[in-house]
Amino acid sequence: MTLEPFARLEALSHLNLKNCIGFRGSLGPLRGLGTLQALNLAGCVGLDGGLEPLSGLRSLTILDLEACLGLE
Repeated sequence: MTLEPFARLEALSHLNLKNCIGFRGSLGPLRGLGTLQALNLAGCVGLDGGLEPLSGLRSLTILDLEACLGLE
């Protein structure tokens, strides 16, 4: 499972997927979530790639990536 289904939720403000180990792939699908304020992906060990997709999320104030070992 990827984060792609969340890409359509443009008004999303909080996303908590803590310990959802089934997610794979990059953070790319989250790139367009401009209203996202809080993102918890702690324990999502299958995610990989860089954090660049989050760099444009100006509303993001809370970010937890603990134990996301595949993220750079």
